[in-house]
Amino acid sequence: MSSQSRLEEEGPKSGSGSRLFDVGALVILITLGAVIPLLIAQSSGALRIPRSDDWSYLTTLFRWIDGNGLSFNRWVSMTLVGQLLIAAPVAVTARHSIAAVHVETALIGAIGLASLYFLGIRVTKHRSAALLVAVTMTLSPIWIGLAATYMTDIPTFTLQTLMLSAAAKGILGVKKRMHWLVAAAALGVAGCSIRQFAIVPLVATLIVFALVARREKNYVLMRATMTVGLLSIISVIAIIIFWSHIPDPLQGAPIHPSAGSIREASARGIGYLRLCGLLLMPVIAYAGPVRITKRAWEASKAITIALSLGLAIGLAGSSATLGDDAFVGNYMHPRGILGDDVLETGTRPYLISKPAWLMIVAIGSVGAILICLVVVPALKEISNRYRNRKDPDSKNAWNIDPISALFGITLAGLFAAYISTDALQINRFPIFDRYVIAGLPLVALLMLRSTSFGDSTQPPRSPVRVSGLLACILLLSSLGMIWGIDSARYDATRWLVAQDAVAKGFNPLHIDGGFEWISWHRQKGGLFADKESERKINRSKYVAPLCVSLASDPQLRDTQIEDLIAMRTYRSPLGANRKIIALRNNRKCGGTAP
Repeated sequence: MSSQSRLEEEGPKSGSGSRLFDVGALVILITLGAVIPLLIAQSSGALRIPRSDDWSYLTTLFRWIDGNGLSFNRWVSMTLVGQLLIAAPVAVTARHSIAAVHVETALIGAIGLASLYFLGIRVTKHRSAALLVAVTMTLSPIWIGLAATYMTDIPTFTLQTLMLSAAAKGILGVKKRMHWLVAAAALGVAGCSIRQFAIVPLVATLIVFALVARREKNYVLMRATMTVGLLSIISVIAIIIFWSHIPDPLQGAPIHPSAGSIREASARGIGYLRLCGLLLMPVIAYAGPVRITKRAWEASKAITIALSLGLAIGLAGSSATLGDDAFVGNYMHPRGILGDDVLETGTRPYLISKPAWLMIVAIGSVGAILICLVVVPALKEISNRYRNRKDPDSKNAWNIDPISALFGITLAGLFAAYISTDALQINRFPIFDRYVIAGLPLVALLMLRSTSFGDSTQPPRSPVRVSGLLACILLLSSLGMIWGIDSARYDATRWLVAQDAVAKGFNPLHIDGGFEWISWHRQKGGLFADKESERKINRSKYVAPLCVSLASDPQLRDTQIEDLIAMRTYRSPLGANRKIIALRNNRKCGGTAP
């Protein structure tokens, strides 16, 4: 076995100092990844209310544990079943406590972060680099906005990270490979029971195990991989069949791609690169922007220039197409998490000034280019291998880094799945920025896995590099806190204003408190349709009973003052006062559409 293989099997040396570092790292990750998001939600009053789409999952969960059967509510499009099984004991014990379910999600996220940390140690061979990757995940607005909710993103992230950790252990090790293969497959199937996209890392794991078995001529491992793969496919099919028979799912849309949908899906795909560039600022700073660029330039000047120019043009076009959704939307949005997707009356102000927002977009775009430049040496090597494929002295085509292959196949599969879903208009909604949570740590680890960053010595710690790293951590954590705190306060204040209207004698079913309030009290989502005429009819039926409207930061006319029912103010993280009001509209309470 080569020294490199032994290093990867054994990982970094362990000792009392390493164990102490690990304990400290876990404390940091639990604090940043779970405790702080929970404190933000609790202090704002958002821990005990449905947030975003989790009104639907909570409704399904509570209905099921009450013995009223398993049914969706015209909103669920993912499998979800696994998440219901995980949360059911807590929901039963805590007697329908939304806060308890939210706390459980945050703790599940902490498990995923711990798994990511240990995966990072094995992949990068540096504890500090592994900790940086995991900490970077916790600082983003997306993590802080999701950690204290019942959304599916965090549990799926954790199962995927556990699966990839088991897979890496089996791929890089020589002991108990079959055990790790089975464990990885089982975790992958469990992930598929929450979201269908989880099949991508499962398939990637099976492919890489097969590649390793072929390279090593290990026929026992190959047979085991084929057997486990077959059982995994059967299990996933069984889950999909079971899920397909659950009543009231979100009705799928007919596949009708158009030039517009393909253009927008392409723009969102490039937007994902920009989002990675922003949310991975600390990792990019750790790797060294100058170092990344020099390494790419030395590998191939032509590829570096072509890739940089192509990305710059694509990023500019994507930004022009998406506007405020330059980072894909709807969490990393200039008006805050969910933007104006919740209340139809009024407009949420920008959380930061528009010039500052444009600067963030520019930073993310530069980061996207740097991330892509990391792969230039690999592209050059692939090109050389292809040209020299008939040379008996050239590298064997199967002699690839299995971890890079595992992460690369997973990222390519997730990217293709997201973009094709958007382009084909399969779902009722566009793809969202929060989906990046599955791929973000893999991008970071791939950057630090590359040849120059994965050797036995740490990157040089010059004062400029350290200052840049600290500045990136500070900027990202500031964005996370601004977006996360504002979201919690905005959600809680809306809920309180709607409750104030109830206290004034209005029926909760007659209040437009945002889609979460309406759907939570109706116990179902609105109807969807494929034709514009049908959508208008459904829309009329949806709003007809709603005689009270909530408005965000409105400018009231004198004639509207007498229609004011309730008003509350919350302070944004940057000190601005934001008003949310409940206003009597001109619809009849409990009315029906004509």
